[in-house]
Order: sequence, then structure tokens, then C-alpha cells
Amino acid sequence: MNTYISTRKSIQIAWERKRGLYKGFQPNLLREVPFALIQYPLYEYLHTQSSIPRPFDGCIAGAIAGFLTTPLDVLRTRALSDTVNTSYLALMRTMRKAGISSCWKGAVPRVIWIGIGGGVYFEAYQRTKQWLQMDR
Repeated sequence: MNTYISTRKSIQIAWERKRGLYKGFQPNLLREVPFALIQYPLYEYLHTQSSIPRPFDGCIAGAIAGFLTTPLDVLRTRALSDTVNTSYLALMRTMRKAGISSCWKGAVPRVIWIGIGGGVYFEAYQRTKQWLQMDR
């Protein structure tokens, strides 16, 4: 009973606020679209044109895309945790406080995490694709 009331109240509070549940939509798009535009073509290139072993092509594609989009991830995190209304204002506040180097905070853990995730994701994709083709 308490869970229902607290969940209902949380949803009500979220919808009552100015942007409610959609606060992170724009910052998420600003991070995910460039990430995907880098990761997928890079994976396809590495997978088809290079001699890199299969699990590592996904790791490399994910790591490079993760590194290049780290500033967008920092921007997203700051925009969601800050009281400002736009991602642009969050970026300006971050740059003013800590300088441009602050946009690369967390790059190493992000590269490691996304590199591993990219390897697992693309390997699972390739194996599933092979498995589905065997049944035909």
C-alpha cells in the first residue's frame, strides 16, 4: 500500500513540475545520437575491412565512440543534476567553474565500460545473426 502511494505521489510530482519526466530527453538525445553515429559505422568498418579479431572490433568501436562523446555525457549529467533549464546553460556553468578540461572528466572509466559493453553487444549481435541464419 505504501509503495502505491509513494509511486503515485512521485508520478504526480514529476508531472506537476515544469518539464517533469522529460527533463533529460534533450541531453540524452544530444549524447546518444552522436554516439550511435560514430559507433555503428566504425564497427561496420572494423568488422568488414580490418584484420582485428571479432570481439575486439566492437570493443574498439565502443571505446572510440565513448571517448569522443564524453563531453556530451558530462553535459548530460550536469544538465540533469543542475537547476538550470537548458543543456547550453549547464555547459556554460561547467566551463566557467572548472574549465574545458572538466568536459573530459570520467573519460577513462567511460572508455573502459563502453569498450567492454561494445564488445559484448556486437559479439552477441553477430552470434544471434549466425544462429538465425542456421535455422533457414
